[in-house]
Amino acid sequence: MVVLRTAIQTIKQAIGNMKTTKTILNHYRFDKILKQTQFLEKMNSVLIPCLPNECIGHVYVASVIPPTLVLHTSDAGFATNLRFRANEILERIRFLTDYTQFTQLKIQVTPEDFSIQTIKTPPKPLGKTSIKAMNAIADSVKHADLKAALKKFGDAGGKPSAK
Repeated sequence: MVVLRTAIQTIKQAIGNMKTTKTILNHYRFDKILKQTQFLEKMNSVLIPCLPNECIGHVYVASVIPPTLVLHTSDAGFATNLRFRANEILERIRFLTDYTQFTQLKIQVTPEDFSIQTIKTPPKPLGKTSIKAMNAIADSVKHADLKAALKKFGDAGGKPSAK
């Protein structure tokens, strides 16, 4: 998921910087995108054991701009924690791997996609005719609990009971 997002961002950047399809195909090799994606995937696997436990799954390597490792997280709390513990994380990376060129972390908060929720209008109450019909239906039902629920619903005017 992270790798795919990074590849898509890289492609968008390439397309945004280029003018035509021919230019993209001639000047920007997609094998570079593949290599960069594989490198970022490898860096993410290196990063996981170096992170504080509470940050695992919430942080990923977005890019590498030597000597800086750029990390993305969707939560400002994790970003603060990472900034506070940046030296410790870098030491772990250097200790566990051969990536000694990283001397600083850049942490960016990137909100996750969210959907706009619409406010639903409450249903209109039942009219007098509908209430009578609901009560008539309730009278014809043999199951006692269902009958009671239908009566209660009809007596409330079709409004669901608040719980």
